[in-house]
Amino acid sequence: MTMTLNPDQQNLIKRLQRHVQRTGHNYSLYFAECNLPTLRPALLEAFSAGEANVLTVSIKDYPSEGKLHIDNWIGECIRESETPVDAVSIIDLEVLLPIFSEKTIIATVSEINWRRSSYQALGLPLVFWLPSYALQLLAKHASDFYDWYTDVFVFEGDERQLKVAQIEQRKTLVHPKTKIPAKQYQDKDKKQQELRRLKALLSETQRLADRAYLEYEIGQLLYSLGEYSEALVHYERSKAINKNIGNKQAISAILNNVALIYDQQGYYDEALENYQLSLEIKNEIDDKEGIATTLNNMALIYHAQGNYDSALKNYQRSLKIDESIDNKSGVAVSLNNISHIYNAQKDYENALDYLERSLKILEKNNDKTGLAATLNNIAGIHYRQGDYPRAFEVLKRSLQIRENLGDKAGIANTSVNLGVLLSQMPNHPEHPLAEQYFQHAKELAQEMVLHQVLEDLKAMER
Repeated sequence: MTMTLNPDQQNLIKRLQRHVQRTGHNYSLYFAECNLPTLRPALLEAFSAGEANVLTVSIKDYPSEGKLHIDNWIGECIRESETPVDAVSIIDLEVLLPIFSEKTIIATVSEINWRRSSYQALGLPLVFWLPSYALQLLAKHASDFYDWYTDVFVFEGDERQLKVAQIEQRKTLVHPKTKIPAKQYQDKDKKQQELRRLKALLSETQRLADRAYLEYEIGQLLYSLGEYSEALVHYERSKAINKNIGNKQAISAILNNVALIYDQQGYYDEALENYQLSLEIKNEIDDKEGIATTLNNMALIYHAQGNYDSALKNYQRSLKIDESIDNKSGVAVSLNNISHIYNAQKDYENALDYLERSLKILEKNNDKTGLAATLNNIAGIHYRQGDYPRAFEVLKRSLQIRENLGDKAGIANTSVNLGVLLSQMPNHPEHPLAEQYFQHAKELAQEMVLHQVLEDLKAMER
């Protein structure tokens, strides 16, 4: 769908053309800021239609795997042009400024900054066409290069152009597959650092798909940190944008995570409702890994409600799917959860067997969140078998991992278990700490509205 420029945009293009013509064959630096990818081709076409012979180069064609600097590559493009070049339009620099790779961003802007004299040596007017977030990155991290600019031209889309852009995004969007929860930043401090970075990027980003993804990732990190109320806010924002652009896969992932939060808080009916909505979408788009994950999560609720037949049925369906697609982390989760059924039926030998199989996969995958949960479950088996010292050692290991992760819900649950265990071990040197574990669990449960933990603690006080 072709964009038509409005009068303000046409006048701004004419101003840019006059600037370039006055410069002649001398270096000058211009930035053309535009946040609508669908508007940019019309702007470029109008700009190139002026008296100057404009060469347009796309960074998508830049051989980034080689040793050629960007400025040298632009110089080669100028020399290879079949017609004389009066000015150069440089587009798609954001390809080398991906909002989710700080390392690539720093490498790109650092090179541009220290090679600013090489750009000047090209001896022609250069016009960089950029979205606002990319321009801000240059201003912040390549300030010496940026300070040489002659002018900045801001092309804002009108209401009609914004609607066209939304339609085009629905047609072309390919969204990254999302997983639950955010595990790529296992350390609490790293999570907080990444959270600040993503929020800063969100404030600079205009493209709907990018905003939806950033809102989701912020929700993921907040979820993994136990900040459930704030996580729900960002999930809902992401869901609203994804509905607007028709991204079913992302909507399904968000519904699944919203259900996880309700599950943690003990709102089982609301959790099952969101899981079911998520499952319907996953079946529609044939997301096998997502189907397996959601079946597992639904089974956990059935299990909590004492509906073991439905729970085991869902666990086994999930395990079969994960094995068919070689999803080792999913297999580990299913093995772990199937052990719960045997545990509830007091078949401790089978329960431990499934947990040990799960533990091996989690250790190999360095899945610390899953590792902590599985250790907690193994400790529960030892407790039921009357082996309190062994249960205590395993629980302490689980607690240490969860503290390193900043997993507040996990810390609360494990603290309750340690308190219960120590209260039944009067001769243990840490027996006096039982009440401290209970108090810490209570504070976290109140902060995060963990109804099940609060009910467990209240029952112990009776």
